[in-house]
Amino acid sequence: MTKNSQFIFISFVILYFLIHLSTLTINPLPWYDETYNASITTSFVDNGTFLPRVATEVRGKEEDLRYGFVYFLFTGFFFKFFGVGIWQLRIVTLLSALVGLFALHQLLSYYQKKTYLTLLFVALLAIDPYYYRCMHEGRMDSLAAAFMWYAFYFFIRYYHIVFSVKRLLFLFYSSVFFLLAMLTTPRIGFLSPIFLLLACWYERTSFGAFAKTFFYWLMFPLFGYYAWILYAFGGIMEWKAYYLQYVGHYTQVSGFYFYFQRNHYLLMLCSLLSVLVGIFFIKKYFNELTFMSISGIILFYLLVKDPGPYAFFIIPFYYLLIMMPLLVIEKSQKLID
Repeated sequence: MTKNSQFIFISFVILYFLIHLSTLTINPLPWYDETYNASITTSFVDNGTFLPRVATEVRGKEEDLRYGFVYFLFTGFFFKFFGVGIWQLRIVTLLSALVGLFALHQLLSYYQKKTYLTLLFVALLAIDPYYYRCMHEGRMDSLAAAFMWYAFYFFIRYYHIVFSVKRLLFLFYSSVFFLLAMLTTPRIGFLSPIFLLLACWYERTSFGAFAKTFFYWLMFPLFGYYAWILYAFGGIMEWKAYYLQYVGHYTQVSGFYFYFQRNHYLLMLCSLLSVLVGIFFIKKYFNELTFMSISGIILFYLLVKDPGPYAFFIIPFYYLLIMMPLLVIEKSQKLID
């Protein structure tokens, strides 16, 4: 980047952030989920429980343990030091979403060194109306997504460097970020099969190497999440019974398979056209990012019942697919040059 380009870029970033800050409390209007999450946060700050005080007439004194504790650590910090309010709740979402954008930029930059392409991807995602709105909602989705993007980033980095201590650290970092995502909201677990699929993709010539890598990666999240189960529920059977009462609310068990929101039709159409262009006209179109994006979208519509904001998790996959033909062409051209 030239100095003028850097100045323009930094100016746009600052302006974008200021627009977010100036509209954070008014767009959208506060709604039920935010009241509910703020209520749990106040209980967590006051006495370390996950009691939704706003819903005691419905739930009584029963704690809501569906989400894990990580999100409430972050919102609790802002509530404790800055007071209780919609700004304090939503700033966690906004900052998490911005970190998520940076994580996606790092992931794409590792694959494609053309700065203008990675910035174009981030810019398109950042101004997407649906994504923009979700950046202002006091929910845990953006924090979980940020952790998950870094889990993917380090998992892919692991397979692209020679064996070393640094390589093992990348695998460990990936497993830690995955655990943090699951302890923010286990709903994002629908993306977990992608790690298995990526390991198969990279280790398709050696089952032993695949099994060893995936076992090492999975150990920390398994033990970490099991520790949470013991602390929150008392045991596996109690945890299973607790979630079974909610399963119809969050999965496709009682919903419709492949429910598409109307406001995503254009994005889906552009992604489909981009994939068709890549398949029929571009050599070496399929790579780990293409594979990851298509898998993530399919898993979402197969497993998740989406009544509203949950598609936040897969919007980046759509934009990756839209950008992929250009990314592959540019990368191939660089190799030719």
